[in-house]
Amino acid sequence: MNLIVDQGCFKIYFREPHCGGNRVFLSTETATVMDAVAEFNLIKGGFDTPLRVERYNFDGKLTDVFTMDGRYAVPHRKDDAYPLRGGSTGLSARYNG
Repeated sequence: MNLIVDQGCFKIYFREPHCGGNRVFLSTETATVMDAVAEFNLIKGGFDTPLRVERYNFDGKLTDVFTMDGRYAVPHRKDDAYPLRGGSTGLSARYNG
């Protein structure tokens, strides 16, 4: 049994169809965005909602952000969503400097 998780996770933000609130689904055992969305589809069932998928690495840092128009749509990477990789332009220099 591993006490330390050596992989990251995906957080999937979606809109709940019946009560109308924003919800979060956490996928910890998947390696790709599409596997995380497939797990979400399997567990949460048949309703259509736009998705926001955030990938966190093993130490809790946000690495990637994707958006999808629906549960079966193509994921689009949001490069400007957060200062993800660091660099010398914009706000990312302040956070990673």
